[in-house]
Amino acid sequence: MAVVETKSHSDGPQSTDSFREIICLALIGTAILGGVALRWVDLGRQSLWWDEGFTAWTSGLALGRIVPFARSDNQAPLYYVMQHFWDALFGNSEFALRALSALLGTMALPVFYLLAKKVLKDSVAVGLAFWLFAFSLKQIWYSREARSYEAASFFALVALCALVLFLEKRSAWAFVTIVLSSALTLYLHNMMFFYLMTLDIVWLIYPSERVWTRRLREMMLANVCMGILYSLWVVSLLAQVAAVSGNLYWVPRPTLWSVAGTLRATAGFEARSLQVLAEKFLPLPAQALKVSVGVALVALCGGLLAGGYWRVPKTEARKNLCFLLYCVLPIFMVFILSRWSEGAVVN
Repeated sequence: MAVVETKSHSDGPQSTDSFREIICLALIGTAILGGVALRWVDLGRQSLWWDEGFTAWTSGLALGRIVPFARSDNQAPLYYVMQHFWDALFGNSEFALRALSALLGTMALPVFYLLAKKVLKDSVAVGLAFWLFAFSLKQIWYSREARSYEAASFFALVALCALVLFLEKRSAWAFVTIVLSSALTLYLHNMMFFYLMTLDIVWLIYPSERVWTRRLREMMLANVCMGILYSLWVVSLLAQVAAVSGNLYWVPRPTLWSVAGTLRATAGFEARSLQVLAEKFLPLPAQALKVSVGVALVALCGGLLAGGYWRVPKTEARKNLCFLLYCVLPIFMVFILSRWSEGAVVN
């Protein structure tokens, strides 16, 4: 009888673990299938919009003219160079132009999964995080657009993942990956300077056995290496900043409401798209539906944030704080800078 009772008690945790593994596998499986499909299906169905047409025109220039053109405008040059060689291989149809972003968006899926596995201990949490990333509306949108945003997002994700690996176990290849990926993001979009500054903060506060002074030396060495790699474009960047400064009359000064909307969109939730989806299931007036979607998004984001800190060990909570800072701090940096800028005007 004692043997039977022992076996009965031991089956409980095993059954729970098996059930959690099934949930995790279901989340990961649907994320892979759905995420890849949403990035590729009907990729060339819609015609190019204005900015994509600009990409098609710029990448179609002779290689020797792309960099001088980007220098004279306010663009970083790398994406157009990448797209130039991509077009030479696959053409410049709508599908081909967007396929580079779709490929990078697809490649981001395993990188994010590796990062989630390294950071999160619970298998269901890994599956849920991966599911949310795969179905993030912004990730899907930019993976289907012939612009530099998905490329910059991919290499920033690679740099972040490499940093976590480097802080856990110091290795030359991880350090080189951080430097090269970060330098590539700078050549892809000027906004990535703010993410690089936040990456430095993560470098210093992410839980690791290495002492703070050693981390500081490694971070400074990485920044010096990135600076050397980026030195070819620094003069051009300064010229672009001088040209743009004071000429942003068409840009509305951001408000706290617009920052909140940006954070919501960064989290992967497009309120208008979700409202259209909700209209099919909830027979509510338009205003009530809009409010309901907004409240639901706030509750969902609040629940996800609370789940990252409630009854969580201090080390894990500190990791979650690092990634939260990486997501939101660049946005607030731009917001603060824009409030100080005299070029933007109130809309």
